Amino acid sequence: TPVTDRIPPAEMQSALDQKLREEVKEYLESHSVEEMADVLEVLHGIAFHTGIDWNQVEAERLRKKEERGGFEEGIRLIEVREG
Repeated sequence: TPVTDRIPPAEMQSALDQKLREEVKEYLESHSVEEMADVLEVLHGIAFHTGIDWNQVEAERLRKKEERGGFEEGIRLIEVREG
């Protein structure tokens, strides 16, 4: 039987930040699909409670990927030099 409570709105951001840290830690320990899904669910919750449409997050991700590349090829940016 689950025991629950309701997080007050004033505490929501802090609670979600804490939950994100917890889920990322669990993912880093297991690298499992289940923990990856938990991280994603917390991110969806953060977006919802901060008034950001998830489509906006995804559009920004794709824009940055187009501009800077993704992680599929294993290329890591070391620095950006001016000039």
